[in-house]
Amino acid sequence: MACIADGVSCSDQSQRASHTAVVQFVNDYFATPSSWSIKHSASKILTAINSWLYEEGSKQALTITA
Repeated sequence: MACIADGVSCSDQSQRASHTAVVQFVNDYFATPSSWSIKHSASKILTAINSWLYEEGSKQALTITA
């Protein structure tokens, strides 16, 4: 398996987000049911990670502007 995550350079937390995304993807991938296809597993995991990162980014933005 090879994973590449490019952090958003305008974000203070880009390195953390990239690292978290890769580590979480690998951990979650190996925890998916063996009956799932690679495509299905990757899609489910990436959607969940993206949602989590978006939510975390929204919290950060609200904290900064509040």
